Amino acid sequence: MTPSFSSILQQHTAAYPLMAPQDYGKLAYQNEFGPGHMISDKQAAFDFLLREWREAARPSYPDEGAVSGAHPAPPLTAEPIGNGLCRFHLDGSFCPEEAAPLLTELFCRTALEHTGTREGLEQKLALLPKLGIPRLAQWLEGYRARGCPPVHHSEAFRQAYHPHYRVLRSEYAFFFKALLLLRGMLEGKGAAPVVVAIDGRCGSGKSRFASLVGRLFPCSVLHMDDFYLPEHRRNANWMQVPGQNIDFDALSGVLHTLRAGKTVSCRRFDCASGHYDDTLYITPQPLILLEGSYSMHPRLDADVDKSIFLTCAPQEQLRRLQRRQQGSIGVFESLWIPLEECYFQTFQVANSGDLTLDTTFFSEI
Repeated sequence: MTPSFSSILQQHTAAYPLMAPQDYGKLAYQNEFGPGHMISDKQAAFDFLLREWREAARPSYPDEGAVSGAHPAPPLTAEPIGNGLCRFHLDGSFCPEEAAPLLTELFCRTALEHTGTREGLEQKLALLPKLGIPRLAQWLEGYRARGCPPVHHSEAFRQAYHPHYRVLRSEYAFFFKALLLLRGMLEGKGAAPVVVAIDGRCGSGKSRFASLVGRLFPCSVLHMDDFYLPEHRRNANWMQVPGQNIDFDALSGVLHTLRAGKTVSCRRFDCASGHYDDTLYITPQPLILLEGSYSMHPRLDADVDKSIFLTCAPQEQLRRLQRRQQGSIGVFESLWIPLEECYFQTFQVANSGDLTLDTTFFSEI
């Protein structure tokens, strides 16, 4: 469940006890408008980001105890500020030279995609007096008189917490490591497309991530569900042998054709009816995503260049499935989840990928 701005205020008050009135105003402004007011020149944004990141990556705080209430470092690389946004801290989690181009692109995209209104900002500012912050009422009066412009952090905040971050859409920040992996593959690829498997537990966000990648990079997305075998073509013991419900031969043929730079057509399996449905026409792109359970099956090892595994806690998985299926998850609990877990355990899938992401605490899935 996406946190309300009231809960965001409480979280930041606890994390940063030295916040001044203008720091609360900045938080409200960023929540409503995102980073849009900061983008004027993409190249300049990149140059400034790279300089700042080089200087700020995982700073040391020799005097952190000298200021009462000082926070030694940002609590998270991606710190939620609500409204689908977060502060992506420029710490040492990534190499600035490698990550800055992607972060600049996502920063600029966030600015273009996220808009706000003065009315929305006022609704958030109206919550601030309830916090009981000294001098907040006077600051708000002056801020409104100035027309509620963008605001900087207070000097006290900067001295105590050394803020270095960019405001991003939360999904850009959460999947940043995976997006950086894909960007690197595309930059280093040869003439043939690269194939990346996105496997993981149902409800962990595989489709969400594949959709995101499809918006950011030139790619074709193949869904494993489309390559299920009709029941009459499955072996009698298909529920005891992981992957026996997948037409791996057809899928490998499609991937081989795409790698050769040719458009391919194939029949699509419809899970609702249990039969083949319409025809899929897939064009080759620099990146081919293979999304869904069994995409990291050993039968596909020769066809896949990299793999990303998504997981989440069992209780969160069930909560998401109940929401997605409107409460009707009996078949998942009795059939699909046990089949998946058997597959994961048989082939040690969670430990064999190039990257594993736990989406349990990502509230937007």
